[in-house]
Amino acid sequence: MLVQPWLLLVPALLILIPAFMVPLGRLLGTSFGQDGFSLQHYAVALGDPSYMSLLYRSLIVSLQVTGLTVLIGYPLAYVIANTSERTRNLLMLLVAIPLWTSTLVRSFSWIILLGREGAFNSVGMSLGLIDAPVQLLYTRFAVLIGFVHVMLPYLVFPLISVMRQIPPNLVAVSTSLGASRTSAFWLVFFPLSLPGVLSGAVLVFVLCIGFFVTPALLGGLEDMNYVMLIQQQVEVVMDWPLAAAMSVILLAVTLFFVLVFGRFIRAGGETGAGLSQVRHRSWLIGPACVALGRLDTWARRWAAGRRAKAGARERGRPTPSTHVYAAAVIAFLVIPIFMLIPLSLSGAPYLEFPPSSFSWRWYENFFSRPDWLAAARNSLQIGLAVAALSTCIGTAAAVAFSRSASPWIRALYPLMISPIIIPTLIISVALYFSLAPLGLIGSGVAIVAGHTILALPIVVVIVAGSLKRVNLGPERAARSLGAGPVRAFMVTTFPAIRPGVVSAALFAFLTSFDDVVIVLFIGGSNSTLPKRMWDGVQLEIDPTIAAASSLLVLLSVAMTLALLALRRRESQQAMGTDGAPAS
Repeated sequence: MLVQPWLLLVPALLILIPAFMVPLGRLLGTSFGQDGFSLQHYAVALGDPSYMSLLYRSLIVSLQVTGLTVLIGYPLAYVIANTSERTRNLLMLLVAIPLWTSTLVRSFSWIILLGREGAFNSVGMSLGLIDAPVQLLYTRFAVLIGFVHVMLPYLVFPLISVMRQIPPNLVAVSTSLGASRTSAFWLVFFPLSLPGVLSGAVLVFVLCIGFFVTPALLGGLEDMNYVMLIQQQVEVVMDWPLAAAMSVILLAVTLFFVLVFGRFIRAGGETGAGLSQVRHRSWLIGPACVALGRLDTWARRWAAGRRAKAGARERGRPTPSTHVYAAAVIAFLVIPIFMLIPLSLSGAPYLEFPPSSFSWRWYENFFSRPDWLAAARNSLQIGLAVAALSTCIGTAAAVAFSRSASPWIRALYPLMISPIIIPTLIISVALYFSLAPLGLIGSGVAIVAGHTILALPIVVVIVAGSLKRVNLGPERAARSLGAGPVRAFMVTTFPAIRPGVVSAALFAFLTSFDDVVIVLFIGGSNSTLPKRMWDGVQLEIDPTIAAASSLLVLLSVAMTLALLALRRRESQQAMGTDGAPAS
């Protein structure tokens, strides 16, 4: 046990307070006017029907994406959770690759697929399904499909984790007692999987509310959302107080939905670092599941002549049709990403599908142009700095939360992870308002600070999860033999959590390397690779973007394989640890 664990929180607070809390406070103050207290800008933001319609549209789209993601992702998670270990590892690898791939790259792939000369129209016309190109890009359909493609992994992984914790024999016992397979699913398996459903759905909904890249690239003027409106107020109209008021309104709406869902979801684990768990409301969930189970039983009795078999099977073993569905969803996740590789090898001076010829010209263009190389170099340097900084201070904070019983220290945990639920654009606007008067817009320090705010909570959650699985016995033994708290921790506990720390560092690096929103606001002329790609997509469709995207895809595959290797090593170390895990 550390003597003064609160000291480990000091570095994190020295980053969060000036780079996160103070800018949010300045944003709130700006929303009330720059020349004195006034509610005028809130009156404009709340009273303009066009502004409120955009907010309403953003909420509707977020709900639509959440519903589609749950409907599509639940069967996929069900198959992955109930298949063999080797197949499960392969499927999780395929789902993880899109998660590690840049959001900008994934959205760009749908521009290629849905464009008038894109893959969908080309295949449809070659098969005779359509006579002329159909307008798919810059529509609500494009926004929804792009959102679902980005958000599916955020739902599937929490679901898999919860489903794997369900005792294997519960459904088998239900079917052995006479329940049909479907009845056992709705009465037993589905209610127990609701923690993953609700926690994943809340995460998807909150992310969609503040998402900027996908709707900006795939949506048209009729699909403009509230986040894009705030961006226009800052960069085009230059009405900072109105943009601040809109940002506060969006933040309030986001927190409102988080608090409403908080009635059903509570953070699990000692420090709240674990997966969310559900407070089962019997008056709502129980009757619904019982009704579904009874409806299935009645239908089976009505068709008893055709459905006489209700033998006991293993827990929720997926049917062949479910495997086919899972394969289709996996293809939906990975094909748009890997399609960029042959496109990047096209010899044509423009993007075409399928490529009529192949050439390395666009890779040569990427590695020979100073603007692309400078942007890639900046992204690499900033990403490494963010990974090092956030991993060090985040690991220290995670140790403080896991080792301290003080309510004052644990009360800081929501502050530490709050950047996860606050839309990135709001953080970007707040940083812009705080850094612009100081002349720090465009500085590397400002970008590193902004990216660290995004990466820090991810590091804290991952490392805290690793600490929960570590046996504290060796560390206590080292302390009893005279080792100091730091030496005892570094010699015994840190080697056990090293895979988790490295995983957190990889996630931190990817968070920085993938960001485009913060750089758009506070990067100035200091361009990063995502910012250079964003400018290219907005101003010109240069096939060099496909080459850069392909390189990022290969980087994502390499990092995904590294992460899985680290996770496997961490699991092996946990299984090989003597004694019971620390609580």
